[in-house]
Amino acid sequence: DREATHPKTSQSSEEIEAVTQSYQAFDKLVASILKVSLGRSPNGDATIFKQPLADANLSDGQKVLLQFIVALHAQRSSLDNTVFLLDEPENHLHPYAFIELLEVLLSMAPRAQFWIATHSVPLLSYISSKDPRSIWYVEAGEVANAGKNPGKVLSGLLGEEEQIAQLHAFTALPAQYAAINFAVESLVSPTLRSHLHQRVSFSVGKIGA
Repeated sequence: DREATHPKTSQSSEEIEAVTQSYQAFDKLVASILKVSLGRSPNGDATIFKQPLADANLSDGQKVLLQFIVALHAQRSSLDNTVFLLDEPENHLHPYAFIELLEVLLSMAPRAQFWIATHSVPLLSYISSKDPRSIWYVEAGEVANAGKNPGKVLSGLLGEEEQIAQLHAFTALPAQYAAINFAVESLVSPTLRSHLHQRVSFSVGKIGA
């Protein structure tokens, strides 16, 4: 790609190698966060999702992620000394897209600090799984740690016991559906299943013979 767009250059081989490695690191970062590799059109334009950047119709969340990627790449050598201040990142991002981004950040900068203001239950549950003591909440102008009182945070986000019970009921739906489906299948006569098994066994026997 570089030879096609820069046929003549005064850069040394070391400089070219440094630029190439920088591009590869940037492309790897894009792939890990946006799940796509960068490309180049026949005209030499940078592409993403097989479209020139200006015509890719990225969503607001994808644009935010791409801006984040550019900033991370620019600061990659000093990320471990960085304090990240993020205000409600779920506003433009799917909660789990941000969690994936956060995991990339943690792998790139294990000693960095992250201060995140959020109302996202999935994000809070992820943070709690890592370290419940890292969750703080504000009530009546007072700041307190939620480590010993996670219900305080949940009630602040969802309401009282009725709303929390509704959340529990909703998250339990997949397991309930699986249990009901299993119960229904257990009541179905096994005749058809046994008949199919016999036909398959007989066919395999003929092929083997």
